[in-house]
Amino acid sequence: QIMENNKYKQAINQLVGWKKDGIWPSYDFEKMGEHIEKKGLVLFKQIGSALVRIASAHALVDEIISELSSHPEKWLNKEFILWRNICQKKSL
Repeated sequence: QIMENNKYKQAINQLVGWKKDGIWPSYDFEKMGEHIEKKGLVLFKQIGSALVRIASAHALVDEIISELSSHPEKWLNKEFILWRNICQKKSL
């Protein structure tokens, strides 16, 4: 129990903080953009000389959260996955 508490505290201390480097759940925004385009959630329209992207924020957020939750190993960085696993063990 004490060892698990120490691992948990160490994991919390590894998170990004104010003016402090650390772990953060980053993912490849470009690849996620391709994913949501393939899902048909983004429309492209021409307005004058500009090509704009149109999407429902609600639909995008729902899809991104669903995809990150369903396939975290595909999207999230390894450091965060390891950190998450330590925290999940603590909450069991």
